[in-house]
Amino acid sequence: MDDGSGLRRTSIAFTDDGAVRRLAQRLATAAGRRLDDASPYVDARLPGGVRLHAVLPPIASGGTCVSLRLPPRRTFTLADLVAAGTITPSAVPVLTALVTARLAFLVTGGTGTGKTEQRL
Repeated sequence: MDDGSGLRRTSIAFTDDGAVRRLAQRLATAAGRRLDDASPYVDARLPGGVRLHAVLPPIASGGTCVSLRLPPRRTFTLADLVAAGTITPSAVPVLTALVTARLAFLVTGGTGTGKTEQRL
């Protein structure tokens, strides 16, 4: 699970891989997607904004893998990003101009760094 502090394991335990697989399939179905041997992985957004990533064997060699990423509790403003040192003050007019002009641009970063959820 990722609640904004990076990926972490939860204390939830399953009886076997079949139970994990069934959970992953139910979650995929709730997102309007399928997860089975013909489609062994899924990336989807669940109702409420939780992001699901699940992979079945044999792609996941150690057994079914499920990752849930929770939506952020709040949206950061440009001022918040400057205050946090994420961007420099000189980047604000550039980013504002890009968004205002509706130009295409690339945002990169590691898992859980907020690429999907940031709003300018």
